[in-house]
Amino acid sequence: MGALAVSTRPDTGRSESMRSGEWRGEEMVAACLVQASPYVVPADDRFEENAVLIAAVRNALPELIRLARLGLKA
Repeated sequence: MGALAVSTRPDTGRSESMRSGEWRGEEMVAACLVQASPYVVPADDRFEENAVLIAAVRNALPELIRLARLGLKA
């Protein structure tokens, strides 16, 4: 079993373990579990792209909420 994570720091290439605490939680933006044997498989089989999308939405959310609030006031 493994996981794919999107972090705020560049990849070191050392394959740090999230479980052992080598990655600090405040550095993680998104994580997707990759299971062995696979119990849940995204229909598009795009684990990495899905993790990047989660991170992008997370980063865009404050601005989207701000815009929604402006729209509600109009």
